[in-house]
Amino acid sequence: MQERTSKCVIGKEGIMGILPHRDPFIFVDGVLEIEPGQRIVAFKDVLESHCAGHFPGKPVFPGVFTIEAMAQACCLLALWDNPGASVLFRGVGDLKFRQAVKPGDRLILMADLEKVKGPLWVFNAKALMMEIDGKEHLVTSTQISATTGA
Repeated sequence: MQERTSKCVIGKEGIMGILPHRDPFIFVDGVLEIEPGQRIVAFKDVLESHCAGHFPGKPVFPGVFTIEAMAQACCLLALWDNPGASVLFRGVGDLKFRQAVKPGDRLILMADLEKVKGPLWVFNAKALMMEIDGKEHLVTSTQISATTGA
């Protein structure tokens, strides 16, 4: 898969030029690959501060943050060729959590566009965890739906 030193197609500043999200609620640090209208591979480097209070002494990146990171990657894919549009999260389906994510891990966020029907976009998304030593593990998989508008 991706090495932790892989070059980004765009970094966080470029992402903030596409997504309306801002710190502390932007959960994509870079885009590694993109095929507009088809698929995206992005990443989030998990810091200790993302896990504050969850759980003291044994920090874990909250699962809802993982879902948000995948949803933001999907939004990037939807907005890549649609500047000025807005994307609203609609739902998740068939969600599965398989492993906990800890500070120091890198989440690899992958999404494939399944279909577009009018303003409805449906993505198949997954998050892989890349440990500092380069080992990868499937963390979460789900179907994400969103709607676009002007």
